[in-house]
Parts: sequence; structure tokens; C-alpha cells
Amino acid sequence: VAGGNGSSGSGGEGGGLYLAGGGVAITACTISNNTAGGGQGGQGAAAANVTTNAAAVLNGNVGGGGANGALARGGGLWCAASGTIAINGSTISGNLAAGGSGGNGGRGGDVVNSAGFSSIFANGGNGGNGGGAGAGSGGGLYISSGTLSLNECCVSGNSATGGAGATGGQGGDGSAAGASSVASVGAGGRGGNGTGGAAALGGGVVLVNGALSIVNSTLSGNTASGGDGGDGGMGGDGLGGTATSPGSGGNGGQGQAGGGGGIYVTAGTIDISNSTLAFHSAAAGNGGTGGAPGPGGTAASNGVGGSAQTSIGGGIANLGATITIDSSIISDNTADSGLDIQGAVTADACVIEVIAGASITAGSNGNLTGDPGLGALAFNGGPTQNHRIASNSIARDAGTNPLSLTTD
Repeated sequence: VAGGNGSSGSGGEGGGLYLAGGGVAITACTISNNTAGGGQGGQGAAAANVTTNAAAVLNGNVGGGGANGALARGGGLWCAASGTIAINGSTISGNLAAGGSGGNGGRGGDVVNSAGFSSIFANGGNGGNGGGAGAGSGGGLYISSGTLSLNECCVSGNSATGGAGATGGQGGDGSAAGASSVASVGAGGRGGNGTGGAAALGGGVVLVNGALSIVNSTLSGNTASGGDGGDGGMGGDGLGGTATSPGSGGNGGQGQAGGGGGIYVTAGTIDISNSTLAFHSAAAGNGGTGGAPGPGGTAASNGVGGSAQTSIGGGIANLGATITIDSSIISDNTADSGLDIQGAVTADACVIEVIAGASITAGSNGNLTGDPGLGALAFNGGPTQNHRIASNSIARDAGTNPLSLTTD
């Protein structure tokens, strides 16, 4: 019989706090080192072997497919509905949203020629394909809809990681008659395909829809790391007769992208004032390796290796929201595209170190580009950690303080 498919993992949401609706105010608190983890997909079962003692044309059973890993959202906090969240003078740090890995494919079944019949054409079963991986989103905060305000807060060192793609199952072994039979064939089964890794979105914050306000706050050192692709399975052996053929290797899965190391947003509005977004990263996972062909007989091909996607928006990845930024610093972020910002924003009196990848509508005061000379994250005054600027920084006295704050 063919191998059974694995069972899918279950999702994980709101590692620290889960808000189904309504409102919550958080003041002078720390939300740290929580995890929302998606369950791993179950492995596909190996297929049963077939034994024959009669002349026949046989194909081995196919290995079971791996099951899908589950998504994870909101390592620190997840807002599921139209809630209102006000966070003041608080730290959100070291939280993790980790998508589940896919389950590996099961091994294809062998075919065994127990009687040595010369007319048996016995091909091993193909390996099962790996299961899909689950995305990780909102390492610190995940807002499905509603309103979130951050005032004098520090959101730092949070991570979103996409689940790894699964490995394809090995192909089953073929079996043919003895070498005296030119007609006999024993082909190995093809290795199963590895699956792609899953996306990682918003190491610090994800806003699916709604409104986000960030005032006098620091978002620093958050990461969104896409999952690696799974490797292709090895081909099965071609055994027995003179025309045996090994199975080809399965293809490797694609390495998935990370998006929005600091903030990832798809719709709604974001207003950022007198704040710093720095030292975030968005990275893509590695592609899986193509499986090797099985041994025995004539040559077979390696599977094709998977590629890596392009990570976007080291600081901010905007896929459709309205974003306004005033008197703020966005710098020292990394990604394949849009190091500091990917997408459209309106900015006034800001320092944006790298503008490539961004579509910026400038306000009346204009903006500066270049390195603002940020110091390490530390307590430099105020309720939470922030980045001090150098005495000769281009950011010094460059803002307009639109909210008339007494400290910055």
C-alpha cells in the first residue's frame, strides 16, 4: 500500500498576550521572551514493499506526502479583531513568532523479485513530496485589525521566522531478473520533491489593517528571516538486469523571503513621529539542494536545486498602507531590496540613510540621507532604551518636533 500522508500542524498565536477584541492599556510593562510557534507537519509514511514471485510488470508504492506546518502570529501580542491597544513607556523584546516546518516525504516502496523471473519489469515507487511550511509573522506585535499606539516604547530584538521546507522522500529500489535477461528492467523510483520554506513577515510589528501610531519610540534590531527550502529526495537504486536504471533525484524547494524587519504592513495607516527605526534585517532562506540520483545501472539526473527569493524592506515593508513619518530616523537596516524602506511613504524632516527601494513624498522641510551615527541601544534617559546620536550627527537639530514634545 502507498504510504499515508502526515497530519498538519496547528497554528500558534499570541505568545504573550492574545486580544480577541475590546481594548487594553499597557503602561510601564515588559513583554519579553514569549513565543508563538506553529506546529510541525507530520512526516509521510514509508510505502510498503512489494514482493513478487511471478512474471509481471510492477510499480512500487508511492511514499506518503509530508503534511503542512502551521503559521505563527504575534510572538509578544496578537490582536485578532478590531481592538484598541495603547502601550506606553514599555518594552517589547526578545519575542518570537516561528512558523512550523513541513513534514518530510515518505520513502517509496521497493519491489523484490523473489523468483528471478526474466520477464519482470519492477520499478521502485517514487518518494513522497515534502509538506509545506508555515509562515511566521509579527515577532513582537501582530495587529490583524484595530488600533495600536506606541508611546515612549522600545520594540527590540524580536524575530519572525518562516518554517523550513521539508525533504522529499527517497525513491524505492527497483528489482529485475538476473543479468542473463536483456529484457528485464529494474528502475529506481524518483526522489520526492523538497518544498519551499515559508515567509517571515514583520520582525517587530505586523499591521494587516487598521491604524498604528508610533511616537517618541525606538524600534531596533528586529529580524524577519524566511525559511530554507527542503532538499530533494535521493533516487532509488536500479537493481538486477542489464537494463537497470536508477531513479532521478527530487528537486529542492525554494528559500522564502523575509519582509519588513522592523514593520510589515499591508493596509491601513501608520503615523511615526520623533522615533527611530534602526538595525533591523529582512533575510531570505537558502534554497534546498536537489536530490542525488540512485546508484546502479545507467546514469540518472540530479534534482534541480531551489533558488532563494528576494527579501524586502529591512526597516519598513509597505504593501499598500498610508505611511506618514515626521522628525524620525530610519537607518542601518538590511535587506536585498529596500534596505531602509520598501514602498511608498510621506516623510518630512527625517533622516533616511538609504532611499533606494522607497517611493518618498517629501514634506515642506525636506529630508536628509546618510549615516546618522547612532550609538548602541541603551538607557539614555526616558523610560526605555534608545539610540543616542553622535555630537556631529546629521540628525542633530534636523527635526521639526511636530508634536511639541519636551524630550526626544
